[in-house]
Amino acid sequence: MQTVRAEVSYRDKTVTPNIDVSLGTIDVEKPDTIDEAVGLYGEEKFLSCAHHAYVIEQQGKFRDANRPDKPKSVSLLSKFKQLSGDKQEELLKAAGIL
Repeated sequence: MQTVRAEVSYRDKTVTPNIDVSLGTIDVEKPDTIDEAVGLYGEEKFLSCAHHAYVIEQQGKFRDANRPDKPKSVSLLSKFKQLSGDKQEELLKAAGIL
């Protein structure tokens, strides 16, 4: 396990425009292994956080692939990257690229 510094701040909404106000830094433990993470957070919280991180990652991939404000080529490439490696290879072979 290692110790890392994390910045702490808050958004001051009493001024316009809102500004971020730093409160300094704190030292926090960062686990190096799954066992250390489960020991630090507990199994239920660890699994919950891992699930939320996975959902956020999948939402980002889907969002990038389906945004109407991005050029279609970027959107299609994002959709292609979501496919499994086998499916990507199959499509590339069918297109005569591989």
